[in-house]
Amino acid sequence: MKKKRKLKNQEDRYAKAYGAGAISVEQLKEYTQPIKERSLVLQNQIIQAELETGRTSTIILPKPNEIEMFSKKVKESLKDLKFEVKQGIVKNIVNKIIGTRTELQVYGYIPITENINVLPLHRHRRSPERRQIDTL
Repeated sequence: MKKKRKLKNQEDRYAKAYGAGAISVEQLKEYTQPIKERSLVLQNQIIQAELETGRTSTIILPKPNEIEMFSKKVKESLKDLKFEVKQGIVKNIVNKIIGTRTELQVYGYIPITENINVLPLHRHRRSPERRQIDTL
């Protein structure tokens, strides 16, 4: 990770030099190309090492029908919430929004596990009556 950070700092220095007018665009490309190549090689080595040690962070994406089911349940449960609560939920989930005149791209993360219950089951049920055992 230190090497990766060092390469990034070096690339940033060249970008600052270009911004200050000390080097031209061609020189910037010439200087940063080997840095980018070394960074890519280093990233591949990190991935390879993670694969060998079994520490890969594989992300299992939900199926389209699971997403549809989840969105229907969430839509139904969010219907009665106040604006401030909805706003807080969006602020916690959305990471980045990119907008143009014709489209809006929203990036975020919704943690979904296998045993997710969007709505608590039997929330309004009475507590069960318990029998008492009479002792003699």
